[in-house]
Amino acid sequence: MAQALTKPKSYHKIKEMFKQILTTVFLLSFISSMAHSAIRVFKPGQAHLTSDFSFYKTTKNFSPEGGDFESLPSGYYYQKIRFSPRVDWNLTRRWSVFASTDLVNATSDNLNFKRTHTSFSDITMGAQFWIQFQKLVLIPEARLVVPITSFEASTDEVFLSDGVYKGYLGANLQTQWGSWIPLVKGFYEYRAEELSHRFHYFAQITKIFPRSFKLSAHVGGYMSVFDDGYTDNVSFRNNYNTRVNGGSFAHHGVNPQKLFAGGWLGFYASSNSIFSLGYQADLNGKNASKNDTILLRWEWLQIAKPKKISRDKKRKRRFKPVDPSEQEDTASDIFDKVEQEIEGEQE
Repeated sequence: MAQALTKPKSYHKIKEMFKQILTTVFLLSFISSMAHSAIRVFKPGQAHLTSDFSFYKTTKNFSPEGGDFESLPSGYYYQKIRFSPRVDWNLTRRWSVFASTDLVNATSDNLNFKRTHTSFSDITMGAQFWIQFQKLVLIPEARLVVPITSFEASTDEVFLSDGVYKGYLGANLQTQWGSWIPLVKGFYEYRAEELSHRFHYFAQITKIFPRSFKLSAHVGGYMSVFDDGYTDNVSFRNNYNTRVNGGSFAHHGVNPQKLFAGGWLGFYASSNSIFSLGYQADLNGKNASKNDTILLRWEWLQIAKPKKISRDKKRKRRFKPVDPSEQEDTASDIFDKVEQEIEGEQE
């Protein structure tokens, strides 16, 4: 019988390790100054479209003890191709909402049978709130993932995703130093169907070359903070993973843990469009698949049209007394000026 969610025996050890990793990541991102997207500013009525493509084929799992990996039996593998379009819509200077979906093609082989499945796997909906502290930008975020292809232990189809309801709560922290943009993220992830809950961490540093290209490097990972309901009966999850996922722990590993690193090279296709090529490698983990992932991304940012101002309003603005306390730059003004300074340096 499945157990209630409890903290794993190694919780305190993992907690200390996490503190060390997060401290290191934070210092690297803010001291070394090495990230992907430009500083995020919400402009009302502006849309941001993103299309992500990823591919990996795995024949290895990180061991249950962690720190090492084990090869799957000869001929066993799990392969995943994922296309994820997403749209962000800025409602105000503070609020933004977004939605995305995943179209997945997954293939597995366990020598007895080769399985292939292509379908939409999940729909994601969420909201973000913009907060400024001097030149630091904090963006709290909440996300809900609704499965289109739901998990069933008796299924005979290869997994496209975890196939369960998920909830995310966390935040992004960004700043900008000239042409350098550090980014740090932290998220708590709830997973239904008695899967372990996880904490995700991520740090990224980007160097922007205006009107040309950008380079970024990142490190991140996740760890289980509440035990899987089948921690004392791992054969339950291992059996269906062996049957339909080629023995891979790409999904539904018991109390998984992972550390990865990667990078991006982005090219400006136009003033508001960017095409990026990336690569990500899994460095360490526990009860999770070991992947080397190829990444592609296309981003398009709508240029919001300025609102028309009537002549009467223009006259009122022209002769309105100026309050010195209101003369501080807004966040969008600051970042617009920074972009202009960067472009000036490059000319």
